[in-house]
Amino acid sequence: MINKVINSITPIKDRDQADALIAKCLASESPQIISFLNAHGLNVCYRNNEFADAVLRSDVVFRDGIGMQLLVKALKGDPGLNMNGTDLIPEFLDKARGETVGILGTREPYLSKAAEELKQAGHNVVFCADGFRDTASYLSLVEQYRPRVVVLAMGMPKQELVSLYLKENASYNPILINGGAVVDFIAGKVKRAPQWMRQLHLEWVFRLVNEPKRLARRYVIGNLLFLIRIQDIRKTYIPALDGKALAV
Repeated sequence: MINKVINSITPIKDRDQADALIAKCLASESPQIISFLNAHGLNVCYRNNEFADAVLRSDVVFRDGIGMQLLVKALKGDPGLNMNGTDLIPEFLDKARGETVGILGTREPYLSKAAEELKQAGHNVVFCADGFRDTASYLSLVEQYRPRVVVLAMGMPKQELVSLYLKENASYNPILINGGAVVDFIAGKVKRAPQWMRQLHLEWVFRLVNEPKRLARRYVIGNLLFLIRIQDIRKTYIPALDGKALAV
């Protein structure tokens, strides 16, 4: 399963390729799921097969973060550009300007603040709902408002499971983007690291310092576990053949 998840990542060589992929999603007549896989996400795959399956069933999986870059390099691959959701999702929304947008995730008052920020930026936000409802209620909202783009910001693994449910049950073709903390960033609840830290791939350190109680387990224990797993993956990894992922 882990082998398949790694092979599901779409490597992005340059901005032109990224723009072309976004355009393809916007032009699709079928529902699309865009996911981002970072070191934490791969760790979750080890303990949650349902989550791993949801990642595999995404239409696009972007490599996110320095951890996954180290893994891809360890496997003798080209990691391509770092495609983190915090940067890419606002870019995607800009390219989708004019399309309707729904937001699922986080809590008030940050949910409303993020919606207002997006509206002020010219986006047509038609509804928003907190991230603590049952899956069926999200489907009801999506069917009622029928937004073209749905940003899910519930964190892993819930957002991936909800997006897959929506893809399988929606009566139209939404673009479902698994965005993690992006709504909190837009609302100003969570601050971005300074540019120099981002360039050095240290944004995770900035977030850990600012949210130690919530993120200590993910970044201290999780990152160490991830580095150990890189060594195990190197022993069993099988590259994709003819575009198809092979199970270990």
